[in-house]
Amino acid sequence: MAAYSDNLEFNSEELTELIGILEGVKDAIQTSKTKYVDYVEVQLSPNWTTDAGQQTVNELLNFAETDIQGFITYLDGRIADLEEAKNRTIQIDQA
Repeated sequence: MAAYSDNLEFNSEELTELIGILEGVKDAIQTSKTKYVDYVEVQLSPNWTTDAGQQTVNELLNFAETDIQGFITYLDGRIADLEEAKNRTIQIDQA
């Protein structure tokens, strides 16, 4: 009887490239978030001194810390998932 082997091949290099792309996107979003928060704190907050203005500043900062940061955290999780998948594909290929 002939021996059978699986012909599955996993491309860890492709996963590495995808991880790099996601890390680049995450870094760009983090940079944009930092610039956004700086703009709100340095440009808007000192000039928007009314109660409504300060409320708006607080809402803008909350958006940055909740929504934008939440997306950055989400990307971190997906990057970690891809890293784990890459490590497992390497292990499978070596088995």
